[in-house]
Amino acid sequence: MSASARPRAFDVRALLAPRRTRARAAREHASLLTPRQIPNLGVLLVAAQLPQAVHLPIWVALFGFALVVLRLVLVRRDRLRPLATPARIPSWALALFALAIAFAIRKSYGYFVGRDPCVAFLFVLVGIKFLEARALRDGSLLVCLAIFLLITPFFYSQSMLAALAALPAVLAVGAALESLAHDSAAPPTPWRAAWRRSAAMIAQGLPIAAALFLLFPRLATPLWGLPADRMAATGLSDRMSPGSISELALNDAVAFRVDFDGARRRMAQLLAAPRRQAGHR
Repeated sequence: MSASARPRAFDVRALLAPRRTRARAAREHASLLTPRQIPNLGVLLVAAQLPQAVHLPIWVALFGFALVVLRLVLVRRDRLRPLATPARIPSWALALFALAIAFAIRKSYGYFVGRDPCVAFLFVLVGIKFLEARALRDGSLLVCLAIFLLITPFFYSQSMLAALAALPAVLAVGAALESLAHDSAAPPTPWRAAWRRSAAMIAQGLPIAAALFLLFPRLATPLWGLPADRMAATGLSDRMSPGSISELALNDAVAFRVDFDGARRRMAQLLAAPRRQAGHR
């Protein structure tokens, strides 16, 4: 028998390779966000952004809302044109945009490492992440970012009005989580039913929260706190206690900032002026 007539060896890997490829493609397709899950995430992000928008510069608030609306518009465009290529913004372009936003926030606030500029950066960052979200794990990460963003308005106010403003976002969290856990092969759940179930779970948890609030011992000082932002820490409050003046004198926080319209004076001249005044007395 010639070499060309020899029977070929049975290659199991060649037989299983197409099946593995199809299985991998099916898993990747099943892990993608559906057109119904993306609007639920968009509603959650807008509901989480609204309470914080009043504490931010107007341009930061507009940028954050515009990014979320842009993704919803792209999803609608893909739904109306199913045969067209899905609209996607490259990841490198989003990274450059995030870097430019960071520099703009640094220019607006005068510093970047602090409470206010970091909250503003997070406000825009959730919109950038929403633009690149494709898989279910991206949706889960967006829910976590929205919950963290929902906490930031309480840095400025813990009033009852602030709690009521956060309530729609809390309901949207439950609806978004139910949407992410929903099987894509099953018929979609109406959004009203998801919101009703989220409200029912919150109502069931309110008695437990009230019992913990009333019965759990509260500490005089919090377990953790934010570092002091770059703001002036001077002046007298409406309440004073022994030692408060000495604590203010020993406080190393920023007391004030000076901007010179003309030429800047040398540091030696600024330090020598109080000494000359003391010598004349």
